[in-house]
Amino acid sequence: LYKQLRPPPEGEVRHGVEGARATAIEDIAPGATGSVKLRGTNWTGINRGSETIPAGASCTVDRSEGLMLDLSPDS
Repeated sequence: LYKQLRPPPEGEVRHGVEGARATAIEDIAPGATGSVKLRGTNWTGINRGSETIPAGASCTVDRSEGLMLDLSPDS
């Protein structure tokens, strides 16, 4: 029960971010990194899609690697 209720250590990505929706804070070109907001926190993500993710647009978190999120633009 303690493990379920305590917050994760600083810098650890919580389970379940895959498939979540994030909002781009800036334009993110294909293959480039940029800032996104996910669950009220700013993260760094890399656009793995073939289209630019415009600032303010929603994108999907495909996976997380440490503190980096792999993103794809929403259609």
